[in-house]
Formats: sequence, C-alpha cells, structure tokens
Amino acid sequence: MQLTTTETEASQNQRYAEGWYIVVPVNKLKVNQPFAVDICGKALLVVQQPGKTAAVIDRACPHMGVDLATGKICDGAIVCAYHGAAFSLETGNYEGTAFVSPIRLRSYPSVERYGWIWFYNGTTPRYELPEFDPELYTFSFQKFQAEASMETLMLNALDSLHFQYIHNDLLTTKVPQYYDVAATSEYSFRCQLNIEPEARGKLSVEVMDREVFGPSMSVNAITVGGHTEDYRIYAVCPLKPRLTTIVLVNCTLKKRVQNTNSAYLPQLVPPWLGWLVPNSLFYLWINFTLFRQDLQINKNVISERRSPDMNADKAAIMYFKVLKRLRS
Repeated sequence: MQLTTTETEASQNQRYAEGWYIVVPVNKLKVNQPFAVDICGKALLVVQQPGKTAAVIDRACPHMGVDLATGKICDGAIVCAYHGAAFSLETGNYEGTAFVSPIRLRSYPSVERYGWIWFYNGTTPRYELPEFDPELYTFSFQKFQAEASMETLMLNALDSLHFQYIHNDLLTTKVPQYYDVAATSEYSFRCQLNIEPEARGKLSVEVMDREVFGPSMSVNAITVGGHTEDYRIYAVCPLKPRLTTIVLVNCTLKKRVQNTNSAYLPQLVPPWLGWLVPNSLFYLWINFTLFRQDLQINKNVISERRSPDMNADKAAIMYFKVLKRLRS
C-alpha cells in the first residue's frame, strides 16, 4: 500500500526554492549525536560523523513517520527507535532485512563553509557556494530572527534606494546611484554601487559590491580607503513562511593592509583608540545598527505581491529571475 504526503505537506516542501541554505554552526554538533532542525518546511536531522562533512537527512522515518531524533547512530546509519530500521547516513538506503518493500530515507547534499553546515534543498546542486580560505580569513557571526519572509529580507539587502531614508545617519547622506547589476551565472548575479565622495556618510564607504548566490545568500564586499579587506556573508534560512533566520558571517582578513583593527575605524574614532576596538565588537555594533533599522520595515511588509520598477529595482528583478529558475 502506497501512502502519500498530505496536500499541506506537499505545498510546504515546494514553497522554498531549490538552493543552499545555512543550517547550524559546526561547533554545535557532537560526533554521532543527531541534531534536529526545522527549516524550509522540512523536519531535518544533522549528524556529524568522524572525519566527514555532517550528513543532512529527513527526520521522519519513511516507514511509519517516527522522529529519528529519538534514534541512535550505529556503523554509519541512523537506527529508528520504533522498529530498529537502519538507514545509511551517506545514501539514505535501508540497511536491513525486516522490510521487503523498497523504503529509503531522503538525504541532502551538504557542505561545511565558514564554520557552518549548509544543505541543498534539492537533489543535485545547480551551483556552488563561494569559498574563503581559512588560512587567510577568520570567521565570526551574528544571528538574528526576523518576522519576515526570506524573499523580503533578500530584497531589502539588495535595495540601494532605501539607504537615504533608512540608513542616512550611517551610510550615506543623499540618494546614491542605483546598482549596476550583471549576471555572473544562471543562479548568481553581481550588484555594484559606487558612492560619490559627498554621499559616503560617517563610514566613508566608497564601493558596495554584492554577489548573490541562489535564493538565500550574498557576499558583500565594502571598499574603504581603496582597500577591500573584509567580506560579510548574508545568509537567510526560512523557518516558517514569515519567520526567517538571518546569519551574518564576517570574513576578516588576518593580515591587514592597514595597521588598524578595521578599515572603518579611523572614520569613527581617533586612531589612538582603534586598537581598543576588536573587530567582533565593531561588527556587532554595525550589524545591530543596520538591522534595528531594517527589521522595523521588513516586519511590516504584509503582501508578497510586488511591482518592481524597471530602473530602481534592477537587482530585485534579477533576484526574481533566479528564483524562477530554481523553482522550475
């Protein structure tokens, strides 16, 4: 007898575009101890195995739907606590003889990047995540939750026109030019904003260069003083239709061009105070300030119906094209 998922379950699984999504920090995982998460409309299990990238699998046993978080890990397999059915963490195949019907546990592609585990919401990745060499960069992060959809948060991150109204006390003092937007692949595109000297605000940001990958992440490079030393990875992962996790991963160059804790600090504090302000505290402050302003707007977006302007919203239009490809 073949049982199928309900219409509600099916719609939840199809709601989120195919792509890479950030899941859990590596340092939260313990070897052979299942870690349960609920993201992208899916109940998932993350399992760290010795010497391997953590496996990401469905948490419901395909036999009778029991939560596999109550099971145990044995010889590279998750063993269900109800009937003892064992499924390979690598392939999802059933490893036993009790059941003759073909059953299989769904597993997902996973990678480790920037100290986090990511999973691909699909079968075969259509694009790869960018890499930063841990020999050259240190990684730190801040994590937020927002009462907004994944798409709303990504569109906000891509929008340049709101700087004048929302961030005029921090980033710029007048309307900047719109992003120059260009595709870098079928599933990624680049936005570059050059800010005129009189419009650079307190941080003296010269260039904001953002490359977007798939539906849920972008890499933001900020140029100050002619140098791009640090990158901020903006990653979003939907928990529910209007509840989303935001992770900001700061990639900080270990050997800096300027002899300061941050290229931005000379614009904010006297040089003799720069050594007192660690990068982690600076990033915490700048990210908190930006998000406190943005989240007030994001949580008040009440409709997914949008009419992007062909000139002002070039980045948004490109994002919708990527979403369409990844939903096809």
